[in-house]
Amino acid sequence: MIMKKTKILTLGLLLLACICLLGSCQERKALRTTTEVPSELLGTWVLTARIVDGQEQPANDRVIKLVFRKDGTFHASFRGEPNQTWVAAGKGAYSYKSPLMSLHWDSGRTVPLLISVLNPDRIRVHHGREMTPMLDQEPDEIFQKAQQEKGPTR
Repeated sequence: MIMKKTKILTLGLLLLACICLLGSCQERKALRTTTEVPSELLGTWVLTARIVDGQEQPANDRVIKLVFRKDGTFHASFRGEPNQTWVAAGKGAYSYKSPLMSLHWDSGRTVPLLISVLNPDRIRVHHGREMTPMLDQEPDEIFQKAQQEKGPTR
């Protein structure tokens, strides 16, 4: 059991390292999208669960945070454990035509995602080599919209 968790964590960290290396190899201006994105998708989304065998399982390791801005750009952060600080994983532009969102990373890679809005604060994300669910792919993930932190008032 410990070896399985270690293997998953190691693979996740290797994936993050590859993404970071690709992002630092070349600079490209972010692509701008003309697609109108629903306001409920804008903001900060944090991975909270993965769908394993049809059931939600809490995401305790390899957690991702995505921030979608109104100007069509995004940035991603990663952490391996819940108490670890967030590490920048990359940035770029996105395009959205329901239910398909494409992340256009500054490194040049484009990643298609199928987005299902479960409610205004929860989305289900399917990603993988194929856009239809198949065996041996990464499990679908549940993202929760992060609450805006309120600063001091005068």
